[in-house]
Amino acid sequence: DVEIDDNAFKGIEAIISSMTEKERVNPSIINGSRRRRIAAGSGTSLQEVNRLLTQFEQTRKVMKAATSMKNPMQMICAVAEAGNALLQDIYSIDLTYF
Repeated sequence: DVEIDDNAFKGIEAIISSMTEKERVNPSIINGSRRRRIAAGSGTSLQEVNRLLTQFEQTRKVMKAATSMKNPMQMICAVAEAGNALLQDIYSIDLTYF
């Protein structure tokens, strides 16, 4: 079992809560000024907002690729690898703000 510290998700939750509904539905509309507003509203840095948006995009691409695979075992391995990478990224977020 993997134990996940609940504090690791507080920053992510704050960032997502600082987004408008439109931004949550369609993150591609988030430009530089929106990123700065989200960072200020969530009490995080611009780098943390950028990191979360990058992770989301990477995860979206992996899931899209995994669902197009014919071999179910290959899909499971791809999703597991993406999940491990995401967890590593989550733990690398600076939580000094929380």
